[in-house]
Amino acid sequence: MCFATHYISRNCGHHWLAIRQACWPGYGFTYCGVFGDGVAREPSPEYEVVGLCPACASPGGYYDRNLVRMVVDIREKCRWGADTHISVSIAIQEPDMLPTPDTSHVSYERVYEPAEDSFLLLDVLSSESETAFLHKRFTSSQTPTAPADTISPPPQSSTIPTSSSHPLFLSSPSGQPLVIEIGPGSGVVIAFLTAHAKTIFGTPDILTGAVDLNAHACAATTETVRRAVADNSSSSQEDATAGRFLGAVQGDLVAPLSDRSVDVLVFNPPYVPTAELPSWTGDGARTDNDAEAGNGERDGEDKDTEKMTTSFEEDSYLLALSYAGGIDGMETTDRLLDELPRVLSARGCAYVLLCKQNKPEAVKERLRGSGWRAETVGSSGKQAGWEKLQIVRIWKDI
Repeated sequence: MCFATHYISRNCGHHWLAIRQACWPGYGFTYCGVFGDGVAREPSPEYEVVGLCPACASPGGYYDRNLVRMVVDIREKCRWGADTHISVSIAIQEPDMLPTPDTSHVSYERVYEPAEDSFLLLDVLSSESETAFLHKRFTSSQTPTAPADTISPPPQSSTIPTSSSHPLFLSSPSGQPLVIEIGPGSGVVIAFLTAHAKTIFGTPDILTGAVDLNAHACAATTETVRRAVADNSSSSQEDATAGRFLGAVQGDLVAPLSDRSVDVLVFNPPYVPTAELPSWTGDGARTDNDAEAGNGERDGEDKDTEKMTTSFEEDSYLLALSYAGGIDGMETTDRLLDELPRVLSARGCAYVLLCKQNKPEAVKERLRGSGWRAETVGSSGKQAGWEKLQIVRIWKDI
């Protein structure tokens, strides 16, 4: 279990808890089950400190809610059978958190499981500062995102559309913002943005979509979005909160996207530094023609074993695509950053996740040198370890 310290501000008088010892890297109030009902029952050391509490001191009220929570109520209770021992129950303030999409249907043998990076994106994109930015960006202006094309969502079929079968997401002549996630994995982020479009963007009149090289991820994303929208749907048109999901297309990064069509691009890249990027040749995979080619028939046990081995190799490759980033963990991210001038609209912005070893300060300086604004709008993770994560917003003033 995680252990917390209880602080009291001498300036504003507010109370808060801060994680002093996590039970597992990255765990805290958001991820540790001991705080699941919003109550901390273990005694916490109490300190008075000079300065404002995190909520009062943070611009826009944004702070890392996995590591810090404000206290809203303190109750003292006697433990059963030990009247002289006092236990303290502290009700922790939950932020006005939007429901996280259900991903229980996803097979994580082939698809990246939502983790700290995914939840950081949800926290940042729904934070007060970023929703204010997005509201201003997309409700105060109805500038069309591109020339008058028509929406052409991926065809409805039992197969996942590919960039060759459906080459483009086209933009809307009405100026509806188009929100695209690259590499959605389970689909938890794009489902969150779709289901809560009105809260996050200021209007439900939002179009969303996703692109992933992994067909299993495309299928998972489609179902995750469907569930999220259904779970947050309203029978009243006036109370509608969800945007319109165009679909998930199988393709390489932004290849399926038309020029200057994207208003918000979200990318949780493969950011772990590796010696090389994963590759797949299919070596060792047995085809239906193997027997005819003279390989001979094998007994049923050998056939099953080979199928399992081939499936494991392919699954390992698909999962490696989700985390292996090559040199500095930036090879895939650099490819996407180079394409931003082509795919982002005049009012477009991008949210890209980076880790410490990606050298985020150097990345931001390079973007600024190319005419972009680039700022860190949220961070979490280990303070001392290289896994510390941050979300960089990339945009131009309009």
